[in-house]
Amino acid sequence: MRLVLHMIIFLLVFGPKFGFLDISLFSSSLIILTLGFKKSLNYKLILHPLLIILSLIFVYLSINSFRIDEEILYPIFRLVRAGFSCFSIYLITIKFQEADFEKILINLIVINSLFVILQVIFPDLQALYGPISGFDKGGVPLRGFGFTSGYDTSGIISLIGLSLISGKKNFSKSDRLFFGIIFISLFFISRLTLSIGVLILIYLTYKKKAAIIFLITCIIFSNVLFELLDPVISVLNEINFRSSYNPQSGSILSKMFFFPETSFELMFGTGRDVLDSDVGYIKIIFMYGVVGLLMAFIFYINILRQTYLNYNNKKSIIFICAIFLIFNIKGLFLFSRSIHEILFLLYIYVNTKNYETQQSRNLRHL
Repeated sequence: MRLVLHMIIFLLVFGPKFGFLDISLFSSSLIILTLGFKKSLNYKLILHPLLIILSLIFVYLSINSFRIDEEILYPIFRLVRAGFSCFSIYLITIKFQEADFEKILINLIVINSLFVILQVIFPDLQALYGPISGFDKGGVPLRGFGFTSGYDTSGIISLIGLSLISGKKNFSKSDRLFFGIIFISLFFISRLTLSIGVLILIYLTYKKKAAIIFLITCIIFSNVLFELLDPVISVLNEINFRSSYNPQSGSILSKMFFFPETSFELMFGTGRDVLDSDVGYIKIIFMYGVVGLLMAFIFYINILRQTYLNYNNKKSIIFICAIFLIFNIKGLFLFSRSIHEILFLLYIYVNTKNYETQQSRNLRHL
């Protein structure tokens, strides 16, 4: 049963795409059809507020789309997929209440990190898996995106894994091993994820001198050493190492902050995904408007707040919340594949456990 659960969650989180066939959406639909109408399931109230918010966003977006001349389905389809995944994850956690979904999440994140490392060792894996995962940037030397659709997506997932492991009170040998695997993979994902990973390591160790030395080493390794190794690697492997990381990414990002031309479009969006900006908040404003952005914030704030209130280690959730907010400056991760499912699964699992605890306490007082 553990293996089956791992496979189901893997498909929901990392489900590949074959053309128009989205395996994660197909899996969600199948779960809803098989489990959604069973009377034996003991439904809880923890999902209802979020479904109401998600439904309001969908209705708002559907009404808003009527004023657009051409049919643009991407913003609506993005929300539909997120809604299906929410409900299917909810059904899975109710059906298998005894399962440790936090452990399953960590295991899958470690598997993704291992695949990142394998993509670095065997670059052909990037070309083979890229079209399936939705990664369309081509293979880049000494970098890997794992089972996700991008480097930042894989980086966020890895940092969530580090946050969950660092939040444990007692570290087992497997926890140390998993932390090491995820941390090593950060070297091949992005410099920002590596820097945040180092901050998590500082928090975990509390050893200031050792942490500072390690941080300086990482900075040297990611900036100076890469430049020195460039001609050597180019000669030996015909790889231009500078192509792996863009040194001007900061200046490029600053040019991506712009807004719709009219006040009406600023408030209610254009219904289109702007292609000239990678900034997640700007993309949401163009698609859904400031109103839609506020709705999305309410949805995720509710998730992260309830998880924070009921999770054992609150610092881990603070890390995850900060990571999520920071990375939406670099890309669009609101209602995005993989990250949305991980955050929602963590929310449902933590709050279901809390709901069961409260119910048992109430029964004792009767």
